[in-house]
Amino acid sequence: MTRQLRIEPIEKLRTHMRLTNTQMAQLCGVSRITYYNWVRGSGIREANHAKVSQVVKSLLKIAQQYQWPMRVADASSHRRFEILLDLLAEEA
Repeated sequence: MTRQLRIEPIEKLRTHMRLTNTQMAQLCGVSRITYYNWVRGSGIREANHAKVSQVVKSLLKIAQQYQWPMRVADASSHRRFEILLDLLAEEA
């Protein structure tokens, strides 16, 4: 079963966090193509919806707690993503 995903706030968060579509897809546990389809309005499976909701909550917490991305604004995209993965692992 699929449902609609409110992608606009997720895309705003992705942009704020300075994540690429590929990186956001990786965090959500889906392919870049699947994420792109969500952006274009495709439905999302229930299992993926739960995962995306958890990822968004974790990213919001990191954005607030660590003033992300200011903390690592000068780092490369790859390095910022590595740091973010470390922070997400600490949250788990």
